[in-house]
Amino acid sequence: MPSLSRFYPLLILLVAIMTLAFAWIGWLDSDDKNHLVGAFGWFEQFPYIATNHAALRHTIAIPVGMSFRMLGVSELSLIIPNLIQYFGIILMTWSFLRRSVNEQVALVACLLIATVPVFPIFASVVFTETTELFYIALSFWLFHSATLSERKIGWLFAAGISAGLGWLTRETTAALLLLYGVLFLIGYGIPRRYYWVMAGGFLLVAGLEALAMGALTGNPLYRYEIVLGKQGNIPYKGAVDGDVFNRIGNVAVHPVLDPLLVLFANHEFALLFYAAIPAAIWCWRAPGLPTQQRNTLRLLTGCAIIWFLFVSTVLTNLHQRYYTVCAYAATILIAAWLVHGLPRVNKYLPIVVFTTLLSANFLAIYIDNRSPLFGERALLEFAQQTDEDIYTDPSTRRRALFFLTNAGIEDRIYVSTPPPNAVFFYNPNRAKHWARTYPEWTAYQPDDSPEIVWSKSEKRKLTGIILQRTGLRDKLPPSIYRRLNLPNLPVTAYRVQ
Repeated sequence: MPSLSRFYPLLILLVAIMTLAFAWIGWLDSDDKNHLVGAFGWFEQFPYIATNHAALRHTIAIPVGMSFRMLGVSELSLIIPNLIQYFGIILMTWSFLRRSVNEQVALVACLLIATVPVFPIFASVVFTETTELFYIALSFWLFHSATLSERKIGWLFAAGISAGLGWLTRETTAALLLLYGVLFLIGYGIPRRYYWVMAGGFLLVAGLEALAMGALTGNPLYRYEIVLGKQGNIPYKGAVDGDVFNRIGNVAVHPVLDPLLVLFANHEFALLFYAAIPAAIWCWRAPGLPTQQRNTLRLLTGCAIIWFLFVSTVLTNLHQRYYTVCAYAATILIAAWLVHGLPRVNKYLPIVVFTTLLSANFLAIYIDNRSPLFGERALLEFAQQTDEDIYTDPSTRRRALFFLTNAGIEDRIYVSTPPPNAVFFYNPNRAKHWARTYPEWTAYQPDDSPEIVWSKSEKRKLTGIILQRTGLRDKLPPSIYRRLNLPNLPVTAYRVQ
C-alpha cells in the first residue's frame, strides 16, 4: 500500500487555502496604508526615497510596487506579495522539518501554522509580520542547516543575508541577532569563526542599504533617523474607561503581566500557548529523540524566549502580531510533542489535543471581526448603486479612500456640511472617533424618524445567539459580548431634512 505521506503537501495546501479564505480581512487602512505609500512611491518613480518608517520597509514596499506594475492597482494585487510569503513560510517549514525531524512533525506543524489565527489573518493584511517571519524563519533554518552540513559557508552567508532582509523589514530582527550572539558565545553547532560569515551576509545587506541612502539623501543613516524619530513619537495606547480591553484590543492588568496576557488572553493565538508550555518542557528533555532533533527543538525554544523578552521590553504597544515569531516556534514544539511525546502517555491523547487545538483555532477565527471596515465597504457598495453625491464623516471617508479611488468615485464622497435634501451616510462604527475628533458631526446622527435611503447590517454571530439564549450574556462585559455577537453596527444612508 502506497504511503499516505505523499498526500501531505496537498492536504496542507488545501487547509491553508480554506483557512485563509475563512480568515480573510484585506485592506485595513492601518499600517498597510503606510506600506501603500511606499509601494506607490516605487510604482511611480525609481529610485524612491521614503519619508516615513513603514514606507522604508523595502521588502514590503518594493514587491507591492512590482505587483501594482504587473497586475494593476487593486486590493488583491496589494496583498499578493504577502500571500506568496505566507505560503513560502509553510513551504520552508515543511521542507526543513521534513529533513531535520520527520514528515509527521512537519505535517502537524504546517497544519497549525495554517490554522492558528495570527498567521492566516495577517497573511491577508499588508502588515509587517508575515514578511518579517518569512525572513526570520528562513535565516533560522539556513543557520540550522549549516550546523548539519559539511559545507557551512554558503548556508551561513545566506542566513546572514536573510537576517539582513528581516532587519530591513523591521528592526525587531535584533532579537534574532541576540539569539545568534548567545549561540556564538556558547559556541553552538559550528566553530565561532564561522559566525562571522553570517555576520558578513547581514552587514552586506545593511551596508548596501546604507550606501544607497547615502547616495540618495546624503545621509547613510537616513533610515535609522526616520525609524528612531517615529519610535520616539509613538503614543502609549492604554486602558479605555469602562472597557476590559485597552486601545489595541489587549486585556491590560500590569506592565509585568501584560506581555503574558497578550499570549494567553487573545483569540489570535487561541489555545496555542497553553499547549506550548507542556510542549516546551517536554521538548527541552525530549526523551527518546535523537540529539539532533532535540537540539533543533531547544534552539526554537531559545528563539521564542529571546523574541518574547526583547519585544516585551523594547516596544511601546504590545500588539498581538508582534509575537508571531513566538507563535511560529510554538507550533513546531507542539507538533513534536504531539507526534513523539503524548503517544507515550496515551495513544489517543495526541488526537484529542490536536483536534481541540484545531477546533479552537477555527472558533477563534470565527469570532474575529473579519470585517473591520464593514462601514467603509458598505459606503463603496452604496456609492456604486447611486449617482447622487454622498456626505459622510471624515473618518469613514478616509478609511474608505483606497476603495473609492480604485472605483473612481472618490470625487462624489464629501465630508463638508451636508445641505438640505442631501444624502448622508451614517457609520456608527466610527462614531466614537469622529465625535471625539470632529464634535460638530454629532449633529448629523439620524433623528427618530429619518428618511432612510439605504441601509445594511451584518448577521449576528452564532456565538452571540447562544450566549443570549443560555443566559450567559449578562455575565460578560458588554465589550466582550459585542465582539461575540455583532462586532459591527448597521450603517444607514438617509436624506438630510
